[in-house]
Amino acid sequence: MFSNPNLAARVSFLLLVILLYFAAESEGRRKVFFFLSLLVSLLILSSMSRANIISTLFVWGLWCVLLLSRKKMIVMLSVFSISLVLITMFNHNLYDRFVSVSDYSFFSDENRRSRTWNASYSIFIENPYFGIGKYSELEEYRKHGSFTSNTAQKGKVITTHGGFLKVIVYTGFIGLVAFLLFYIALFSLFFKNYKNNSSDKTASAMGMITLIGLIPMNLGADAFGLSITWFVIALFLKLIQKNNYTKLSMSRA
Repeated sequence: MFSNPNLAARVSFLLLVILLYFAAESEGRRKVFFFLSLLVSLLILSSMSRANIISTLFVWGLWCVLLLSRKKMIVMLSVFSISLVLITMFNHNLYDRFVSVSDYSFFSDENRRSRTWNASYSIFIENPYFGIGKYSELEEYRKHGSFTSNTAQKGKVITTHGGFLKVIVYTGFIGLVAFLLFYIALFSLFFKNYKNNSSDKTASAMGMITLIGLIPMNLGADAFGLSITWFVIALFLKLIQKNNYTKLSMSRA
């Protein structure tokens, strides 16, 4: 995993949301979890992955807004904004990574990611309703020139460079609509619990934050394909269920 900095950053992102949950919920060790959250964020920053860095910024911003008092929120957001500006100013490699998106060569056929996106679009146009499934991907991407047969023989793992793109290529438009409805239903469940139930406010907020943070990440990478992604979301759902059960038991007593 650590030989691939992008994959390490995606796993670190999921670790980050768990640590931020304990940083907001734990009374005795709040500072410890907050410090660990900062360390994990620096690890994500060092990966130079644009999608993962943007998702991390979303997570921290939403965490401050949803789970901190107004005074602490203003202080935290100010500190993070100043730190981000300074890091970008002095880390020219990071600055160049983000600026490169506006460069024409980023979207040219010379760019491997751009070739994969173009191939994915062609595959979707040919299979718009139900997609190609999981097991014909090698043949389809080779046919559309995303990679050479030589790289395929070396065991090159196919990636669509986008979680949403992968859903629509594999399952088609119908599968994408079903997935988005499922995603919205999950978010609605977390949002309703956050608004209506103070006993599991932290778990509900972190569930919403995770789902929102995954959106920019999956525009340029695939985190939906990681089992740990859904484990983390299920963990927050379980915490909500546990808190609701505890509250119900106390009311009956």
